[in-house]
Amino acid sequence: MSTLSIAFHDEATETFQNIVQNFTNYLVQVTPEDGGEPFDAVVLGGSGPESEWLDEIELRRTDENGDPLPDAVPEFVRVNQILVY
Repeated sequence: MSTLSIAFHDEATETFQNIVQNFTNYLVQVTPEDGGEPFDAVVLGGSGPESEWLDEIELRRTDENGDPLPDAVPEFVRVNQILVY
């Protein structure tokens, strides 16, 4: 399996949002910006139109098999690192 890791050295840019748009429907492991535990998710898109954060993405959490968790709803999360499977 090949993976691609995207991490920030300073802060996110518009380029990051363009990259995220290309990973829509991809299974990823996300490390939240707040230092929380990494988790698996499917990318749904970039930051919302009302967002002031360029490091925010829309996603849905999944289990280790890539299946949506029973109570998972789309959410916006600020990220520090994305590992694309």
